[in-house]
Amino acid sequence: MAKSSKVQKHSSQHVETTRVVLNIDGKYKVIGKYSGREYLFDRAGSVQDVDNRDVEWMLEKRQGGKQCCGSSEIGNKVFDLA
Repeated sequence: MAKSSKVQKHSSQHVETTRVVLNIDGKYKVIGKYSGREYLFDRAGSVQDVDNRDVEWMLEKRQGGKQCCGSSEIGNKVFDLA
C-alpha cells in the first residue's frame, strides 16, 4: 500500500489517509467497509482522501464482466491510487 499522504482529524482522532482517484465516468458513492466513512466521487478523475483502512478494499473494486481474449482480470478497476 502507498505511504500515507495526509493525517486528518476525524472524530477527535488522527486518521491516516491515501489519495484515491475514480477511473469510471459518472458519480460514484461508496461507504468504506472498515471506517464506515462515505466517499463521494463526482466524475472520472475525482480524487478523495481515503482512510487507509479502506484503501485496499476500494482498490479491489471492479465494474463489468470478464474481459475478452482469455484475460484473468474481471471487470475494469473502479479506483487507483492518485
